[in-house]
Amino acid sequence: MHVVLVLVRLLVPHVKNVLAMIPLDAIHLQRQQQTLSVTNTLTILLHLPLKKADAMETCKRLKSTAIKCNKPKTGATKTTYTSTTGCGACSTKESETHCESCTTDSCNRDSAIKCVQGTNGTANATACATTTETKCSSPKFVEYTGVDSSVKYACGACAGETLGSTCQECTGTDSTTGCNKAVETAADFKCYSYTYNSTTKAFTKSSTAGTCKRLNGTIISCNKPKTNATSTTYTSKTGCGNCTKTDTHCSTCTTDSCNSALRLVALFVPLMALLVHLF
Repeated sequence: MHVVLVLVRLLVPHVKNVLAMIPLDAIHLQRQQQTLSVTNTLTILLHLPLKKADAMETCKRLKSTAIKCNKPKTGATKTTYTSTTGCGACSTKESETHCESCTTDSCNRDSAIKCVQGTNGTANATACATTTETKCSSPKFVEYTGVDSSVKYACGACAGETLGSTCQECTGTDSTTGCNKAVETAADFKCYSYTYNSTTKAFTKSSTAGTCKRLNGTIISCNKPKTNATSTTYTSKTGCGNCTKTDTHCSTCTTDSCNSALRLVALFVPLMALLVHLF
C-alpha cells in the first residue's frame, strides 16, 4: 500500500503537465463537432423523402361532410407536411406549405392504380394515366346471357347509366392481376328459344339452338313454355336459364338443348279437343 501511494505522488505532477498541454480550443472544437453532428442528423431526418404507408387509413365523417384526402407535394418534408393519416383537408398552419387535397375515395395515392384495359379481360392490368383514378370498370356478366361486348375493360367508373346493368366497378390496386379481370366461366351450352304467335295463340320453337353463357360452377339450364302458356305467362326470349317467378307457365330442364320440344301433352290436348268436336 505504501508503494502505491508513492507512485501516485510521483505521477500526479506529470498528469497535470499533460493536461496543461491540451489547448482549450481543441476541447471546445470537439464539443462543437458533437453539437453539429446532432443538428445535422436531425436535419437529415427531417428532410428524408416521405413514404406512403403500406395499408390505407379508414376515415370517418358526418353524413353531410364531403370526402376529402390529403397528400404531400413534391419536395415535402415532415415540417411542411404534417398529416399522419391522409384523412381530411390540409392543415391551416403556415408551415404546411407542401400539402394538397382531393375529394374522392383513396384519391391521395402516390402512384397510379392498375386496371385491365381494352377488350381482353384476361390481359395483365396496366397503370392508369393519372394517380387520381381510384376505380376500374369492366363488362358485367349476366348469368346465362354473358357480357355486353360494347363495354370495355377500363380505368375509371362505368360510363353513363350502365353501372349495374351492363357494367360493374371495383376499387383499383397496384396488382398486375387487376380487380376488373374477366370472371371465370364454364363451357357454353345451347337451348332452343320459343316465339309466341298471337294469331295461332301458340309458341313456335326456333329451328336452331342458341348459345347460352354461364359462370364457373353454374349448372346447365334451359326453359320452355308449358301447355296453354301465353305471352304473359311465359316471357323468356332465349330459352336459356331458369324460369322467372312471374312465368307461371314455364318449365326447366338441365341438359344441353333439352328444351327441344313442348311436352307431348301439349300436342295431344288440341288433338283430343278436335276429335271430341268431330265426333
